[in-house]
Amino acid sequence: MDNMITVTVARKQVEAEGIVSLELVRADGGELPSFAAGAHIDIALDNGLVRQYSLCNAPHERHRYLIAVLREPASRGGSQTVHESINVGQTVRIGAPRNLFALAPASSYLLLAGGIGITPLLAMAEQLAADAADFQLHYCAREPTRAAFTQRIRNAAYAAKARFHFDSEGQRPDVARLLRDAPPDTHLYVCGPAGFIELVTTTASALGWPKQAVHREYFGAADAGGEAGDQPFEVQIASSGKVYSVAPGQSVVQALAEHGIAIPVSCEQGVCGTCITGVLAGALDPRPVLQRRRTCRQRQFHALLLTRPRAIAGAGPVAAYSSAFSSTCILISVGRQRSTICCNDMRAACTLMFIAATTSPRKFFSGTAMVRKPSSSSWSTSA
Repeated sequence: MDNMITVTVARKQVEAEGIVSLELVRADGGELPSFAAGAHIDIALDNGLVRQYSLCNAPHERHRYLIAVLREPASRGGSQTVHESINVGQTVRIGAPRNLFALAPASSYLLLAGGIGITPLLAMAEQLAADAADFQLHYCAREPTRAAFTQRIRNAAYAAKARFHFDSEGQRPDVARLLRDAPPDTHLYVCGPAGFIELVTTTASALGWPKQAVHREYFGAADAGGEAGDQPFEVQIASSGKVYSVAPGQSVVQALAEHGIAIPVSCEQGVCGTCITGVLAGALDPRPVLQRRRTCRQRQFHALLLTRPRAIAGAGPVAAYSSAFSSTCILISVGRQRSTICCNDMRAACTLMFIAATTSPRKFFSGTAMVRKPSSSSWSTSA
């Protein structure tokens, strides 16, 4: 990974049952890059893994980053390494902050945290309090011993805006009431386990909350494989024309890796955003956990780890992808059959065309992005 920053672990502290926090300071004594509430950083671990953790200190701080890590029973090596092998005084390498969960302008905010999902919402609460914004913070956990940073919240300037909900004490939140009572133009931010987020977002949808006002971030991805209706499909690489099969329950990244084609990944769950990729064409079926659709100049982005093509009537599953790092490959239009898509080939290893066995062969050329529709002799160009 390029442009990594070396930091020192200045403090390691047990925050709750199974949760430790790490305070990180720059090893050379300088300031750390600024960040906005909701941001996370990559941490390169000694075992070769890279993991993402939300920053939970106040966003105005430049002298330190604070993260918290829940030890997962089924850890794939990330949380276990943090808990057992990273200690005070040790240096680690981190990436600059990235933000896929930023605060949007609104007149009011409702922050709902489940378990370790409190971490990005702590930074949000700090920022909103500093801005004198109208907000509420609701923190849900099984029991008090499993809730991190409770004393920090009780001592904070925004303590009067915070509420705790512990299952063990019969304090489960009335999510529907919280959502119904929210003032107009409130934006909802929810973070935590998939089941918790599903409950909140489903309730919000049933109550008519606009989609653009509902923001979520998952901690731990749901199982994306083996869903009913999964069908095999094929991946064609634009630069070589080679076609590779993707089996039901398998991600595009996994299928290509088997053939030595590397797509940038980090969390390997489709959650962190590293593999988010621009959609060139076709209708896609994102897995339930993948809710981070972003639009930029009318382009949609999806994570290759969790997305499969959706069937198009008469043409089979069709979708085209361009790497998020390749700015010149864009969708002009989509033909149902015998379409020819030509795209800039500078990042061809990450420019993918998804086709089904039932579709006509596609041809690929380097150059300006163009498409010729069926029954049409005219060309459109993005130049």
